[in-house]
Amino acid sequence: MGIWDLATGKERATLKGHTDQVWSVAITRDGKTIASGSNDKTVKLWNITTGKETMTYKGRFQLRSVGFTPDGKTLAAGTNNLNTTLWDVASGKERTTLRGRWIGVSSPVFAQDGKMLVLVRDPDRIILWDMATDQERDFVNVGEGFISMAITRDGKTVAAGGGGGRGTVKLWDIATGKERANLPGHTARVWSVAFSPDGKMLASASWDGTLKLWDVATGKL
Repeated sequence: MGIWDLATGKERATLKGHTDQVWSVAITRDGKTIASGSNDKTVKLWNITTGKETMTYKGRFQLRSVGFTPDGKTLAAGTNNLNTTLWDVASGKERTTLRGRWIGVSSPVFAQDGKMLVLVRDPDRIILWDMATDQERDFVNVGEGFISMAITRDGKTVAAGGGGGRGTVKLWDIATGKERANLPGHTARVWSVAFSPDGKMLASASWDGTLKLWDVATGKL
């Protein structure tokens, strides 16, 4: 893996340590720490300034996706056997493993306040996981094969993309679980979705070779 300077485009550091393919990386909001998940069944933490490895979490399966809570204190990682594991960043201890929750290739999605984790399960159901109680809320059963998730910073709207050959993108109201919009247009599976910081725009990227921008309020492309 490498770290690049955005202003100059020059590589700042090369991070060496994994012994197999790296599937996902995440950066804490303070910009100090990088997490990387690999097929070698480890998640590694790196100091972004020095490029040095600071911690290794050893899992039991290949680690396919990683994500930090907004405060950087908890790390979530999805495995290739459909589980999601939460680690305490400071101690490196496993906090809990959420059995059978599949989050595909996207990073685990936390609400802005860090109190809720959004997951896809089975992969046709969207689950809201309460971080304080370690309890799940069965949000919606969508039957669409979603693999990518996003949540607005205010924690009010969740988006999901996937849908196989249908290229489905949908929005839901988190408080009620009601569908807000179905955004048609992609002709192949949607691998990634992301909200703008103000939550007014959604971006979706698909195997059909397109990136689409949507108005969240109106659902228009």
